[in-house]
This record gives sequence, C-alpha cells and structure tokens, in this order.
Amino acid sequence: MDNNAPTNHFLPSIFSNRKGRFSDFWFLIFQARFLLGLVVLLFAEVATPSTSVGRVRTGAVVYLAIVGLMGFISRPTLRRKRIRALPAVLDVVFTSYLVFLTGGENSNWYLLYIFPVLSVSRYLSYEGSVLLALVAATSYAVAALGTGGPVNPLSLVLKGMILLGISFVAGNLNRKQRRKEDELADIFRNVDNDIIDNVETNLILQNLLASTVTITESELGQLIVFAEDQLSDVISFKTDTKQPDWNVQTIAARFHSMVRETKQRISVVSINPTRGEEGIDKLSYGKTGHVYVLRTRVEHASQIPRSALFVPLILNKEVRAIISLYSKEKFHYFDFEVIRLENLAPALGIVLKHSSEIEKTQRLKLLHTIGEALKVEQGVSEVFKTVVALAWNQLGSEEAALFVSKPTEGNEVLIEKVAVEGPAPDIKARLEEFEPPYRFGESLVGTIFASKQEKHLAEVPSSTLHHKSYSETLPSKTVRHYIGVPIIIGDQVLGVLRVINKRASSYDLENKNYDLAETGFSKEDLELMQTIASQVASAIRSANFIEVNSFYRELVENSPDPIIVLDPEGRVRIFNRACEKIWGYNATEVIGTKVERYYESKEHARHIGKLLHESPGHRINDFNARILARNGEVIPIGLSASFLFDKDGKELGSIGVFKDLRFTQKLQAEKTAAERLATLGRLAHTVGHEIKHDIATALNYVETLAFEFRDDKELTQTFRDIQDALNEAKAKFQNMLLVGRPKRPEKRPIEVAEVFELVKPSMRRTADGKKVELLMNYPDDTTEMEADISQLRQVLFNLFDNSIDAIATQKVDNPTSEQGRIVCEAKACNGNLKIDWTDNGCGISAKNLATIFTAFVTTKPTGNGLGLFIVKSIIENHDGKIAVESLEGKGTTFRITLPLRADRSHEQQGKEDTR
Repeated sequence: MDNNAPTNHFLPSIFSNRKGRFSDFWFLIFQARFLLGLVVLLFAEVATPSTSVGRVRTGAVVYLAIVGLMGFISRPTLRRKRIRALPAVLDVVFTSYLVFLTGGENSNWYLLYIFPVLSVSRYLSYEGSVLLALVAATSYAVAALGTGGPVNPLSLVLKGMILLGISFVAGNLNRKQRRKEDELADIFRNVDNDIIDNVETNLILQNLLASTVTITESELGQLIVFAEDQLSDVISFKTDTKQPDWNVQTIAARFHSMVRETKQRISVVSINPTRGEEGIDKLSYGKTGHVYVLRTRVEHASQIPRSALFVPLILNKEVRAIISLYSKEKFHYFDFEVIRLENLAPALGIVLKHSSEIEKTQRLKLLHTIGEALKVEQGVSEVFKTVVALAWNQLGSEEAALFVSKPTEGNEVLIEKVAVEGPAPDIKARLEEFEPPYRFGESLVGTIFASKQEKHLAEVPSSTLHHKSYSETLPSKTVRHYIGVPIIIGDQVLGVLRVINKRASSYDLENKNYDLAETGFSKEDLELMQTIASQVASAIRSANFIEVNSFYRELVENSPDPIIVLDPEGRVRIFNRACEKIWGYNATEVIGTKVERYYESKEHARHIGKLLHESPGHRINDFNARILARNGEVIPIGLSASFLFDKDGKELGSIGVFKDLRFTQKLQAEKTAAERLATLGRLAHTVGHEIKHDIATALNYVETLAFEFRDDKELTQTFRDIQDALNEAKAKFQNMLLVGRPKRPEKRPIEVAEVFELVKPSMRRTADGKKVELLMNYPDDTTEMEADISQLRQVLFNLFDNSIDAIATQKVDNPTSEQGRIVCEAKACNGNLKIDWTDNGCGISAKNLATIFTAFVTTKPTGNGLGLFIVKSIIENHDGKIAVESLEGKGTTFRITLPLRADRSHEQQGKEDTR
C-alpha cells in the first residue's frame, strides 16, 4: 500500500491548486483547433502522400499539444489581446508546416491561412489582421521555397496579395462594426452627459431621436412616449429641413396600435401611392416582427416616404415608446438595425427616470420656494403675486389666477381676482381687466367656493362665464384645460387657485407657436395644486399677521427716540434708526449681541437690569444712564424701560426708550456758567477797585524796597519774586473783571511789534526762572493793526501761563522729557496777522479738547477755567479766529488770526512783493 501511495496521488498533485486553469475561454480556443486537427488528420489519410502522412500526424499532435498547454495560462492573461494572437500565429506556423509537407506552392492547405487572418481581425482590428496576413504570406513563401521544387514567383505574390486583401476586408468589416457599436455607445454616453448637465428631458429625447435617424440613415424620425396609457407630445427630427413634410400621421396611426398590442417591430418595406383602394399586405411574420407593404392614397408620391420602420421600446414588459423611422427608399431597413434600435430601450428608461426625478425635484423646489417665501416678511398682496407666478411657471399653464373672498359694504361676500399671471406682460394686463367679482355658486370659481371641491377638466364648456373673453385674450385662442382648487383654513374657504390651458413643450410666444398639450393637466398637477393651496392658506394667515407686525415695526423704526427691544437673555432684537444715529453702529452689527456692551460698563448695565427687576410693575422712567458710543464717547441718556409679557404672563423680553441728554445738559451747563459769571461780575464790581488799589499799593512798596536794597542781590531777587506774584494776582483778578464785566475793546492803531515787546521781558524772566526756552519771532517793521493793546497783552500772557503749566506737568509725568520750549511765530499774510503759539508740554486729551474754551472748565488743580475762555472772547471781539491742535504727551499749538489795518496791510504786502 505504501508503495502505491505516491502513484495514487500523482495526478491530483499535478492538477491541485489549478484554480482558473482550463477555463471556458480556453475551451473555446481548444475546440476550434481540435476540430482543425481532426480535419487535417482525416485529409492526411486520404489526400496526402504516404511518405508525408506520418509527419502530418506528428505535426497535428504537436500542434494540439501546444494548444492544450495554453490551458495552463491563467484566464486573465489568456484574454489579453496580444496573448490571444498566439493561437493565430500557431495556426499560421502549423499551416505553413502542412504546406511544406504537401507540395509547397501547389498545396491545397494554403486556404487554411484565411481562418487565422479572419479570426485575429476580431480582437486586433485592422492593423492586427494586416500584420498577420504579412506573416502568413511570408511563411507560405518560405514553406514553398523550402520544398526545393519549382516555384512560380507570380503565384506566390498573387496568393500573398490575396491574403492581404482578405485581411483588409476583414479589418474594414470589423472597424465598421466597431463604429456601429461605438455609435450606439455614443448615444448612451450623450444621454448620460445630458443628464449630468441637467438638460431638459425634451431636449434629451430630441438628441436621442436625432442619433437614431443618423445611424439608420433615415430622412425622418419620430419618437412617441406613452405615460399612463396616454400619448405624450410627439418629437420629430428630419435630416433635411428643406425637404417637404411627408404626410406620415395616417401611416403612423395605422401601425402604432399594432406595435403596442403585439409589442413587436413592424417593417413597412414598401409604401406605394395609389388612386384606388388603400390597403395593407402582410408579406411575412416572424418572432422579431411583421413585414408589410402599404398602399395609401395621395396626390403625389413625394408626399409620402417609400419605407418605414416602427420599433417598440419596452421597459418592464410595457411599451413605453415607439421610434418611427421613414426613408425615401424602398427596402431600406434590415433586421440588425431593429436589434440596435431595441437596445435603445435602456437609454430611454434612463431618460424617463431622469425626467421623473427632475419633475419630483422641481415640485419639491416649488414647495420649498413657497415655504421660503412665507419666511420673508411680505404683505398679503405680495404673497398672492409670488404664489400665482410660481404656480403658472411650475404647472406650465397659459394663465394662472388667485381669487379671495371679500365682504362688501352691504355685508355681501364676493369672490375677487387678486393676482393673475400670463405668458407676456401685455397679455397679463388684459387678463386683469375683465372677470369682475363672482357671487358664490357663479361660474366655475364660484362653484368651487360653494362646494369646497376642486375641479379638474380636460375640456372647458364654451357656456362657462367669460369663456369668450379668455379665448380672445389668450394666445392659443381657446380655453381647454382647467384646474381650480379651494384654499381652506378649517371650514372657511379663503380663496381659489386656478390654472388654465397646459402649454405644450413647443409653446413659444416669440415664434408664434401656441400649441397646447394634448393630455392637459395630469393628476400630479392636481396634487401639486392642492399642496400649493394648503400652503397658501398658511401664507395668507401669516401675511395678515406680518402686515400688522410691519405696521408696529415701522412705528418703532421711525421713532425719533432711540428704541431697543431685547429678548429674555438680554440680546438685542430691534435696534431702530435713531439708535444707529446716537450709538454709531448699524443694526446688523448689533442685533443678536448682548446689550450690556452698549452701556458705559457691564456693571452699569447690570445695575439697570436689577433695578428693572425690582421696580414696581417692572418699569422705570427717566433713569439717568450712560451709554458708550462707537467712538468711545460716554453719552448721558434718560432711560424708560419695561418688561414685555405674553398673554400667559411669560416674559418675552424688554423694551427701552432713550433720550439723549447731551443738549439738555449743555443748556444746563450754559445756564450755570452764566449764573456764575453774573455772580462773579457782581463780586468783581463790588470789591474790584479796593483789591486793585491794595495790589497797586503793595507793588509801590515793593518797588521802593527793591530800590533801597538794590545792592543786596538776594533781597533784590526776593522783591522781584514778590512783584511777579503780585502781577500774577493782578492778572488773575483782571481776568475776573473781564469775565464778570466784559467790555468791547478800545481799539487804536498800534504796531504789531509793540504788543510783543510789551510782554517779552516779563515772559523772558519767568521762562528763565523755570528753565524754559522761549523763542518769539514777530514782524519788526511798521506793520499795524487796530486793536486794544492791553487785551492783546492779556491774550499772550494767558497763553504763556498755560504753556508754563503744561511744561511743568509734562516734567512731573515724564522726568526724562526734553527741555521745555515755547515758540511764538507771528507774521503778516494776506491782510492778516497769523500767530502760532506752540509748546512741548503735556498736551490736551481728545476728550477735553472740545471744552477748553468753556468758562470754568479746567483740568488744573488750582485753575479757575477762565484763561482760555477770555482768550477766545478777546480774539473774537477783535474779529479774529482761534483754533487749537494738540497731541496728549506731545504738545499744543494755538493758531490765531487777527486782521491788520487795511491800508497798511496792502502797503506791507507790496513791500514784501518788492523784496
């Protein structure tokens, strides 16, 4: 047993793990070669010389063995085109061997070369077939010459050319077949591309029909698609647009019903005109269809085609369409064209499914569009227009209208047309002119109102009210199709939505094609209208609410007072135009954000919220609050606010009304300043002369003492300090006198230089004592002006005192800052004296810059806020102007403009021009 074990397992070990070997594809190759080998062996026994029989047998066995060994090549490898050429090359080699053994040039086995040449053309096409023919011709020549016998060169060349000719024919036939297959594949590819590009269904079908007419070389083609046992629009295509139209309606009517009933193609091989009796003669009947000869009565043979083909396209065992092809030649169509056309059924299925999906998508989009329209805040009339326009467009009607019930003064309810849509603006305008309000039960619209039931008509009776008016107005000149559905909320009918006349796909106003669809509105159209009507009911209810809501919103938006509405979480919901103006923000920036960011601080906002919660009735009135504008300004406001509640007492949010208190506070400040000035004036008038007399007396004593102790430098300096202090006190009191008892300047002609020379020595001593650099540049000629010199002196001293204080503050804030510097630049320019007074002191903040000329407003711990107020008053009393530029931490510049004497200023300007 042990000795036999290896033997028993020898064959299984060879054929084990041979998955994919000896495949069905190899069997196809082997079967043909095996049959060839048997034929060769049979003929070798009969027609081959006995001396060569043995070698023929050996060659056949080797040939079959090699073919058999190909079974060990894997199926995927064997199916490769270049590998598949190996059996054909083997055939050529085997045939050449037979030719060599059986007579060379005169061998009958030469004909076997034809089979591999034809075979290889199927999968290597034109080039492979020609190449193999060259190999075969060369092998034949080698085999013939190898026999050693006489050879006719012309015969060899002729037989080689025969093989090449056969290869050319086989290659061309194969290429033509491939092209036919490619044409069919192109049709599917074009359908796919059109679907991807969202091309309209009718255009896809038109392209499909055009391709069919082209590949069958027909003159005219028609495609009829059936839906719900009804005929849809007929699509036509003809190759020559100049060709007169054939009368094919009668021919099609004869055979369409036969095709749908038998579900088989019909070929009309000959259509003959006749003046006698019409008829159909059946020539044959087969499994693939029927063949007929038709006799039809026409005036002239050019009015009809001479042959026709009707092919059903069957999907799910139902005839979904018929392709009708017509040719001007008899016996034009063959069975293989029928097979190719029947293969278009899947393409049609793809198109119809795509059409169905598009229709569903469009309907969903319509519903979505209506839903989105309801979200937009628009009034009832706008909703009416939107819905009617959408219904007209999506249902493809020639007219659409919406009717609603409206009570009259006599409490009678009438049905009024409130919106209409048509194919053109002028037609729409005419449609709006007629059809006055209906009563319940009157005409189709009134009947729908009364019955609360929809109406779906394929033919509208001519007796219907306004039928004639519509027929005269609509481009189609008829009223045929009709859908009307009620708009109902609860048991109440609010209106009727109506469409008239389903437009055909060929309907084109510009080209004056007013065709209507044969089948009218479908059940799906009715269902869509019902869905629209249900949404319109909600739209009307929402729009009524929106109109009321819009009225109150407009009140809020146009209020002169800023109004903010908040949700329960304190987020802004309404921010009216007055709010935008006072805060400086756009409403779009604010809405949805927390309101606390728009107050002076979060703590301030929370205090207001707490106060609103704790106050009686959750209401506060004229609360003094502070808001923060976009530019950083803190604005005082008066706030009145309260909570908002629904009917169940649930908090909905709060509303606040603001009043800008800046103007009120400004008036109050001006009033207070005026009262203070009046009080100051009375005080200055009462004690002014005594104080001025006392200061003058003290100055005289100090002057006397300074003279007596002039040799004592220390005492002399002390007396000078006392004099400066008394002069400063005198200047401050003089400011009080100027504010309390302002007087017009006592103007006289003075030289500009005189003013500056009057103040320069005193300012120089003070500046040197403060270690401040003082630069003064002014005209040194006879430039004159009309002015009160004492008041101008007061202006310069006030500016000087401000600069000294600013430089001292800068030194305290920034000890490392550069040396203090005051620069006064004065020059005559265009009839004016322009003075720029600049220092590098602490500067003025942007917040305080707007109030520096206001009386009693000061940032100095010991200041009275009168210095710059007096400066501005004196300058303006001299018909001049003053402006200020300042950067905090950098310094300040005052720019003063004063008029010069007119005659002297022109003279001076002339001198400058001469220079």
